[in-house]
Amino acid sequence: MAARTWLLLPLALLAMSVRAEEPAPEATPAQPAVERAPLPERSTLEASTLASAYPEQARQLEASPANGAGEQFLALWKPANAPTARGVIVLVPGTGESADWPEVIGPLRKRLPDDGWHTLSLTLPDPASDPATRARPAEPEGPSPDADHKPADEEAPDSEPAPPAEQSPNDPGRDDAPETSPAERIAARLDAALAFAAEQQAATVVLLGHGSGAYWAARYLAERQPPEVERLALIEARQPAAVEPKLAGLAAAQEGPVLDLYQRSERTDAAARERRDATRREDRSDYRQIGLAPAAGDPERLYRRVRGWLDGGP
Repeated sequence: MAARTWLLLPLALLAMSVRAEEPAPEATPAQPAVERAPLPERSTLEASTLASAYPEQARQLEASPANGAGEQFLALWKPANAPTARGVIVLVPGTGESADWPEVIGPLRKRLPDDGWHTLSLTLPDPASDPATRARPAEPEGPSPDADHKPADEEAPDSEPAPPAEQSPNDPGRDDAPETSPAERIAARLDAALAFAAEQQAATVVLLGHGSGAYWAARYLAERQPPEVERLALIEARQPAAVEPKLAGLAAAQEGPVLDLYQRSERTDAAARERRDATRREDRSDYRQIGLAPAAGDPERLYRRVRGWLDGGP
């Protein structure tokens, strides 16, 4: 037994020597950062569907915010069914709605041309689609294999730092890139809509907003005061969350006639009363507020109210 042990001992030592001389496996190089393309906005995807559904009505307008890059967006154009149009009605949908939203925007844009009005229905950007929230390049997972072997302040000899990569001033990956807020993007789209209306030689322009779109229409008129817009219609107006200033003050700041049409409920009555009181303090005799009993799925009633107001009636 002892002799066998002495015979196996040199073999074990030889195996240990061979393993010690084997080269260590090479470290896996760090994977480069992966550039992720920003996902398209939901509104952009819906606009593509509408452009295919209404190819003769689809118009690609160019919006140019003061702080940011220009962008194209879809608008649906329906000319008046009359030899001489009365003007252009620009329809501004609310959050989550398209340029052909079936509850309010779609029926009005299709019916009002029968009364001699051109209609231009806009696509608004997604509410949380600031450049700062778009996808950024992915960071490599885990530290570099050589991170534990080289001090942080150690520099390679005879080497110069690599120059930074070229980036566009509006690149969302830049920390110093200018950010275009949703309010600026919406205002730029309304600018483009009014420029398009001017090309049609419209006698007058009316802004009509639904839901949060009513807020953005009122804010645009209060801040920009474009002289070509003579009327504003607020349909079921709603204040967007965490946005200032308040809709009541914007409604009272309008220069021309305003229609404030809403469906009565415990929630909407309080907000409507706030808008009405603000306009009374400003002595706005051309502000007309109408509360309707809830009647879901009745676009004809809404159409008659808007048409009557446009005709100068109650």
